Amino acid sequence: MIYFTSDCHFNHLNILKYEPITRPFETIEEMNEVIISNWNKKVKPEDTIYVLGDFFMGMADGVEPILDRLNGKIILIRGNHDSKSKIEIYKRKGIEVKDFDHFAYKGRYFILCHFPNESEEFVRMITQDNSEVVWLYG
Repeated sequence: MIYFTSDCHFNHLNILKYEPITRPFETIEEMNEVIISNWNKKVKPEDTIYVLGDFFMGMADGVEPILDRLNGKIILIRGNHDSKSKIEIYKRKGIEVKDFDHFAYKGRYFILCHFPNESEEFVRMITQDNSEVVWLYG
């Protein structure tokens, strides 16, 4: 199975202040645990999950303990908050990191990016036909 997610913002303390309705947690530890639990309820170890940017925030030393608990083959489409130090960790842990991606799946073309930069010309270039296009961004 293939899954898509975006803007997990693991370890992002300030998101609790900026997004109190969608992140109604007392601590980042509580938020991280809920995201990990929800992720692993849906994503099985053999699944592929694309993260469309902004995977982790905070200090790089908090990344690996969470990554080690997440199911699936993770492919990161880099976002504006995905720092070089964290990208090095992702790559070392076997996560593929890209600026964007595209592929055909079950009769549709999927175009993935963190940023909403849809372009008819780009879609035509990728699809070369009139196939249905699903453009996903973070």
